[in-house]
Amino acid sequence: MNISIITGFMIEDPKLERNEQGVAYLAFQLVTYEYRKTKAGDKNRIPTVLRFEAYDTGAETIAKLGRSGTKMTVMASPRNRSKEDESIVFRVNTFDFACPSTHHNSSE
Repeated sequence: MNISIITGFMIEDPKLERNEQGVAYLAFQLVTYEYRKTKAGDKNRIPTVLRFEAYDTGAETIAKLGRSGTKMTVMASPRNRSKEDESIVFRVNTFDFACPSTHHNSSE
């Protein structure tokens, strides 16, 4: 099993949902940044947006404590949504919130 550890910022406030069986489900996105210097020597910030899904008490906790701009570290397993859909979503195994960020703006 592949496990990835990713640190990023929540793009928007999470919205908890429940399936027909009453299981808590949360889909959310984190943005990470890579910094590169241009030939002119200027710093260039390149965003990467990744999709995540969480279930049960993990979903409930992330929905309760997470907000847009919240920095968090996630240990997750990458998966394809289905055989027909080759896009990747990361299924959350464990997570940790960093200190609240008051200066981050995900739209930058």
